Amino acid sequence: LITPLGPFVNLVSGFAGYPWWRFLLWDFLGELLWVVMYVMVGNVFSHQVEALGSISSNATWAAVALLVSCFIAWKLYQSRRRPRLA
Repeated sequence: LITPLGPFVNLVSGFAGYPWWRFLLWDFLGELLWVVMYVMVGNVFSHQVEALGSISSNATWAAVALLVSCFIAWKLYQSRRRPRLA
């Protein structure tokens, strides 16, 4: 959640005089945690890649259908609101 702050934390740590060995230790532990988490997620879901692809394909078409329906409803609403000229 705080990944976008990474470069700023590096700069502030350097400006503040944070000991490089302590920074390196915490940086290494943080990177190790991220790598382990990504590998575990990949390992857990590796046998379900085809099912996830099918679900995402269906979800994409459902989103497209929803957008088209909203566009048509909006156009119908606009056409009903316009005053008709005699």
